[in-house]
Amino acid sequence: MQQLEDPATKQDVLLTTLEGNDCAFCDGTLTQGRYKGNDAVVCSECETPTVQVW
Repeated sequence: MQQLEDPATKQDVLLTTLEGNDCAFCDGTLTQGRYKGNDAVVCSECETPTVQVW
């Protein structure tokens, strides 16, 4: 039987990969945080979420 990857691991990889990138909406930098109670990557300046996972 094929082993399935833990979905939380994929979420962590996604968030880590996006962290540190430039924001598409302003001159800020993306950081890991929370958005509406979910793990997310948000801009440190404008607080716009780029991705959120739940």
